[in-house]
Amino acid sequence: MKAFIGGQLITKLKPKEQSYDVWDSKLTGFILRVYPNGNMVYRCEYARGKRVTLGKTSVLTPM
Repeated sequence: MKAFIGGQLITKLKPKEQSYDVWDSKLTGFILRVYPNGNMVYRCEYARGKRVTLGKTSVLTPM
């Protein structure tokens, strides 16, 4: 799924049975991962298949 990652999107996303990623439509490589337990984290893909977790949505906010 591709969408603009912001505060409104984070409040609308619901957890599913498996983790899923939402790719930012404006910033290449910026990802929001939603876990089945409802936790969400920001991630960054900096090379093909190489990703690093930046932090939880409860701690960080995208600008």
